[in-house]
Amino acid sequence: MIEGAVRETGTPTLRLTVIGRGGSEVTVEGILDTGFDGFLCLPVPFAASLGLELIDVTRTELADGTVMENELVFAGRAEWMGL
Repeated sequence: MIEGAVRETGTPTLRLTVIGRGGSEVTVEGILDTGFDGFLCLPVPFAASLGLELIDVTRTELADGTVMENELVFAGRAEWMGL
């Protein structure tokens, strides 16, 4: 079963653990995206503070059609519900 919460705005959220290099980890609340494609979006300073490895720079199109150039892609691990 999925465990999480729904904000007053109706946005579904869940908690997951992001794991960086050397085993550093932090638990964060994230917005549940029903179009999840296997990637998480984190603020760059947050990814850097965990020591996540920068592996690519890419172009991304958001759901509203906005194109984001030079988006940094980091490699790391996330655990959710023990997985």
